[in-house]
Amino acid sequence: MRYPGEVTDPDTGELISDARVSEVEFTAFAGTRYEITGRLVVRRVLDANTQDALFPVWRHHPFFTTTTEPVTEADITHRRHAICETVWSDLIDGPWTHQPSGSFPAVDQSSALDLVAWSSSTTGPTRR
Repeated sequence: MRYPGEVTDPDTGELISDARVSEVEFTAFAGTRYEITGRLVVRRVLDANTQDALFPVWRHHPFFTTTTEPVTEADITHRRHAICETVWSDLIDGPWTHQPSGSFPAVDQSSALDLVAWSSSTTGPTRR
């Protein structure tokens, strides 16, 4: 499926524009008081390192949503959120692991430097 607003694959750095996206109605937490019905969406992408044309390797990226967006738009929204979560994970597991905690101005300055260093080392998400 081709859709507008291609996203960069975090593993390969290539644009994903021919992902195959499917959806099915799904009820999460069925039988509990937290039961919620929405859509289970799965994006399937051919792995760039697959060697065998007979048995290709696919990477699957599932997510659950209750939005009314069309499936392709929901996928794009999810990918943008996934990029943000990756940034936070990289910062928390990296430079923020050893943040100074006794001085709040030092924490602010360290955080600002970390964000500048991260944004200059990656292309980051694009804005429309």
